[in-house]
Order: sequence, then C-alpha cells, then structure tokens
Amino acid sequence: RRVLFQSGYKRILSTLTSVTTSDKEPKEKLKEGLNKYILMALSTPLEFKTIMLSNSQSVLKHTSVLFKGASEKREAIGILCQQLRDIYWENPKEESYIELTAQVLWSSVFGLIIRIIIEEDLNETQRKNLIEHQVNILINGIES
Repeated sequence: RRVLFQSGYKRILSTLTSVTTSDKEPKEKLKEGLNKYILMALSTPLEFKTIMLSNSQSVLKHTSVLFKGASEKREAIGILCQQLRDIYWENPKEESYIELTAQVLWSSVFGLIIRIIIEEDLNETQRKNLIEHQVNILINGIES
C-alpha cells in the first residue's frame, strides 16, 4: 500500500507541476491543471480510490487537505494556492481566502472523480461533458 501511495502521489505532483511552468494565462494554467489531474486520476481509478478514500491515519497524514494550514503542509494544495495567487495578482486576496478556495476547488474535483469512477458505465461523451462543464464552472467562478 505504501508503494502504491508513493507512486500515486508522485504522479499527482508531477501532473500539477507540469502545468505551473507553462507561459499560459493563470486561469488557463489552472484549467489545464484541473483537467490533467482529473484525467490522471481517472486513468488509475482503483489506485485513486484506494488512496484517496482511505481513512487510515498514516495515509491521511499525506492526503488530508481541508485543515487550516494545509497549503503549507500539502504540496498539491500549495501548488493550487500558488495558481490562485497568480490569478489574483492584480487584486490580491488574503491567504485564508486563497486556501479555502483551493480546498473547495479540490473537493469539487474530487467529488466528480469519485462519482465517475463509481458510475463506471458512463459513456465517453457524457464523461467528457461532465469534466469540461465542471472545470468551466469552477474557472468562471473564480473572481479575478
């Protein structure tokens, strides 16, 4: 389980980091990152479910993201927060607002991923429509 967790988490970080280096506009980077994260998670559904739905304290030490200060202790949420800071650079927000926004974005994406995994008989068109629509709603909901 530990090897499964480590390889899965490295893949998540690699996916998120790959987007931060592009020269796209901040909202486009975030959109690309969310899409890549969703597709990466859906490419290994059993692994994702096993890790992310675990309530084992040893796993939660790495996967819990909803606590205050998570952006400093969890690299993935930290990357998401930095993307939000980039979006808000002209109209800066308080760090608590940025972290809460990142946590809500992550939770929303997580929920869709889990539902798509569970409802495995969705056709590809519906799956793509759900992902695209969710990401667009999330990105458009971010005030700049």
